[in-house]
Amino acid sequence: MNKRLARFFEQSRNRPDYMKKAHQAEIAADLRLLIANSGKSYKEVAQAAGISAPALSKKLGGDSNLTLDSILAIAMAVDADFDVVFRARNAPRAMQPWEIEAKTEDMLELSEILLNRIKVIHAEKEAMKQTWEQRMRTLFKGSPYRQPRPAMHMETFCANDDGPMANYG
Repeated sequence: MNKRLARFFEQSRNRPDYMKKAHQAEIAADLRLLIANSGKSYKEVAQAAGISAPALSKKLGGDSNLTLDSILAIAMAVDADFDVVFRARNAPRAMQPWEIEAKTEDMLELSEILLNRIKVIHAEKEAMKQTWEQRMRTLFKGSPYRQPRPAMHMETFCANDDGPMANYG
């Protein structure tokens, strides 16, 4: 995109009419997601809000000027409440409940993946240690030299190890 066009878009974003349309679209999208996450149909929500289903669709189309009364009626119809949150102009939006839930689920899934990977690494470390000990026993078997003492082992540690001499009590 050329610089002139980019500057035009940047200036447009700061105009009140653009900001009004953007906020209308964001609020309508959040209300649509609120309804979708409630498990209720548009018809049920419209009836509980005291409007027709086509009127609800029009309000949530993003072009109509939603009033506090209509936002509250829709929120109450799905057994929800709302807050108005103010923030610095370029600060990220406050997360909606369904966004927090999705992020929490993603973090739990990632935690499980990491924990499983740590378990695999720990098992591999133990297998390598046993293999090394078997090789040392075979190497020194019948030798006049002493078998290596634990101090001669090259150790690697995992977070759940009790220390370098844990298995040599």
